[in-house]
Amino acid sequence: MVARKHDMSCVFVNVWRGEGAFKNCSLLESVHIPSSVAGNWREVFSGCSSLKSVEIPKEATAIDHRNFYNCTSLVSVAIPQGVTEIGSSAFDGCSSLERIELPNEVQKIGSSAFSGCSSLQSANIPEGVNLLDQHVFMGCSSLKSITIPNSVTEI
Repeated sequence: MVARKHDMSCVFVNVWRGEGAFKNCSLLESVHIPSSVAGNWREVFSGCSSLKSVEIPKEATAIDHRNFYNCTSLVSVAIPQGVTEIGSSAFDGCSSLERIELPNEVQKIGSSAFSGCSSLQSANIPEGVNLLDQHVFMGCSSLKSITIPNSVTEI
C-alpha cells in the first residue's frame, strides 16, 4: 500500500488484517492499494478527512463496513468490477462524494452505505441487487435521480 502525505498521529486501533489501519489519518490525501494487498478492509480509511482519491485493486470483492466512513474530502470512487458487496456505512458521512460507480456485480448494499453523502447527485443501483437496506441514502440532500432496477424486491 502506497500512501502519499500522511499524518504520523494516526490512530492505529483494532489492527487485525488491516482493520482500522489508517483510521483518522487526517492528512492522508491519496492511496494506491496494490493488488497484492488482500484481507479484511474494515474501517481501514475511516475518518481520513483529507482523503480525496483511492485506487482500489481490481481483485477487491467487497467494500467493507465503515471503510471510508467520514472521509469528508472524498469526491469520487471507481469501484472495480468483481466487487459484490458494499458494506454497512461504507461511505457514510462522505459529504463531498458527488458520484459513485457501482459495478454490475454488486449484489448487496448494506445499511447506511451512502448515508450522509450530502453532495451525491445520482445513483444507479445495478441489476442483481435485491435489497436496499435501511438508511442507504439517508441525508443525501443533493440526490436528484436514482435508478432502481426490477431486481430490487425490498426497500
